Amino acid sequence: MDQPRVVAFVIQNNAGKRLLARYYDAPAFPTESSRQELEEQLHRKVAATTAGRGGAAVAPLSDLGAGAPWGASWNGDDVEVVLLPGGYTALAKPSADVWLAVVARSEENELVFAQVLNTVYSALSALADEVRELRILRHYEAALLVLDEVLDDSGVVLETDPVEVQERLAPVIARPVNLAEQSLSEALQNATASVTRSLLK
Repeated sequence: MDQPRVVAFVIQNNAGKRLLARYYDAPAFPTESSRQELEEQLHRKVAATTAGRGGAAVAPLSDLGAGAPWGASWNGDDVEVVLLPGGYTALAKPSADVWLAVVARSEENELVFAQVLNTVYSALSALADEVRELRILRHYEAALLVLDEVLDDSGVVLETDPVEVQERLAPVIARPVNLAEQSLSEALQNATASVTRSLLK
């Protein structure tokens, strides 16, 4: 039996701008233009949710009868199932000013990919404090590491326990700095240290 595979994982801001994207099926989306087209379609469909879940193309995950115990951080009502052209389905979750979306072939089991979405969301929430645009950009490498822990290079699901992901990555990911709590001199010192570390790599 074939293992469930993710086709793509995308994080967009509310305007549809790509913040992070990983594609796991190169033959399906071989060019940047084909990937941008998918992301534009995804944004248009997901944006309809803010206008009353516009039509049958978008439905909450709970409408599909998903009742699995995702954990305290999970709310199936805010996960949207989006049907995309070409036989693909996306599960999308809003968070502050961004959307996280996992894309798979329509014949795959949505509940498996709901777990993937929950795992990435929960791990990012723990490691970056909050899943929003500024945090994603500031902790871009951490977000990539989370995806690497959850999915392999071909999109096969490796891990669906967010606690396991957090525990494996916590030692290598520094906690985010609260800019509101540091002085200008401290901010400059931190920036200088960061640049120095980068140059020494």
